[in-house]
Amino acid sequence: MPFRPLVTACVLAAATLFFYGLRSGPLTPEEHVFLAGSRSVAAKPQLFYHAGDGRWLQPLGLYLTAIVHAVGGGEGSGRIAGAIVGAVNVGLIYVAAHLLFNHAFLGLAAALLLMIMPAHWWFAIEGTSAIYPMPFVLTWLAGVAHFLARDGSRSLAIAGTGLAVGMLTHPTAPLTMVWLCVLTLVVVPMRRDGSLKNLLWFGAPMAVMFVLLGLYYGFYPHTYNDTFGRWAIFKAHLRFPLDGLAAQV
Repeated sequence: MPFRPLVTACVLAAATLFFYGLRSGPLTPEEHVFLAGSRSVAAKPQLFYHAGDGRWLQPLGLYLTAIVHAVGGGEGSGRIAGAIVGAVNVGLIYVAAHLLFNHAFLGLAAALLLMIMPAHWWFAIEGTSAIYPMPFVLTWLAGVAHFLARDGSRSLAIAGTGLAVGMLTHPTAPLTMVWLCVLTLVVVPMRRDGSLKNLLWFGAPMAVMFVLLGLYYGFYPHTYNDTFGRWAIFKAHLRFPLDGLAAQV
């Protein structure tokens, strides 16, 4: 991708961070739970954080919040981390729209619309995990758009990596990322250059993530029911996959 659109994306992200600022006021109960989780994973690294009563939190947002807290973010670390992610989203959607439409103005319009969208603004300045899946979905979109425009296998690897890592952002993320993966596996072969190599470039990161999750649950099987067993595939559906597929459809 040319250098200028990347610079524009960075400028838009910086402008978003300045525009959003930091929400004042006391933390909500949900933000307190998220901040406590970030402190826990900082003290004792772990994949999922048990927030009590069968509730577990995904790790990526917790670790980013822990990093912000470590450099002096204080009680507002979750909100600062969320605002950073929101700013990244604006830069990424500019890149994705620029690639999709091959027009800088449309990319700029998409970025500005996202920047002023009330829902995006609110989730970005809230110190919870709600905003975290979005940059990974946009990374997938930008990667697929680059492949469709320029036929690059590496861009599919970036798209697949976005989906794979994005599975660890929010309880709703595993199913979201898997269905986006299925959509891509349907679309890519429709291209004239939709070779097996391209599919492998895309699918490899997801395969690695599933292997790593399988190893984790092999060591900690008691955590499955309340994590991916609740967020993605019920334990009963592991034994009867067709029932699980029917439940999804």
